[in-house]
Amino acid sequence: MNKMDEQVVVFESRYLPYLDGLPGVAPHHVHQSNISRFGEYVVPRMEIKRRGDVEEDPGYQQVIPYVVVCDNRDNFLMYNRGTKGGEKRLANKWSLGFGGHINREDCPGSFPPTLPGEHLRFLQSAAMRELVEELDEWPTPQGEVAGQPISYEPVSMFNVAFIQIEDTPVDSVHFGVAMKAFCNIRHPEWVKPKSEIAEVKWVSREEIFDYELERWSERLKWHL
Repeated sequence: MNKMDEQVVVFESRYLPYLDGLPGVAPHHVHQSNISRFGEYVVPRMEIKRRGDVEEDPGYQQVIPYVVVCDNRDNFLMYNRGTKGGEKRLANKWSLGFGGHINREDCPGSFPPTLPGEHLRFLQSAAMRELVEELDEWPTPQGEVAGQPISYEPVSMFNVAFIQIEDTPVDSVHFGVAMKAFCNIRHPEWVKPKSEIAEVKWVSREEIFDYELERWSERLKWHL
């Protein structure tokens, strides 16, 4: 399927003012009132649109879960697509987040979500799907690699920020819901990328500042 025919989750940009602290990364993002405001004012107004119809329409925000993976030692998983993949603006830049559009299949039941807490569950469901699509051998509850037993603690994920910047026409039509996914990985070298990712590495919080990051990661690195 042509990616522009993909059915994606969006909301009208006119609802952005309901989310205090935007545009940019909301520094008070962890406050429950901000998450509640998102669930109260934005989620019930979400729609499904053909991606090609909204890709250059500033009247709509395409919702993108953006997942930062970290281990129990405060190390972060960074990746670089090199010249692979379809996004030229990300070529040879490092990313902290794994992200992608939300599809209708990510939200079982009625759409838009209406039950309390349901909006967080479907966002996290979409985020987990993105991780599975981007990485091999993770997240897996148990298994074997190279004949050695491996096990991962259940992944815990929580929201850390909203990202909405106006730097470019592409940025202006995408709304990021940034999350941190904690995983207690005993052997992090077993986290393997799939074909569109050229390289992954684990770095400390301090080392993040040594890399040339794509725009969302550059904004987010101050708020992890």
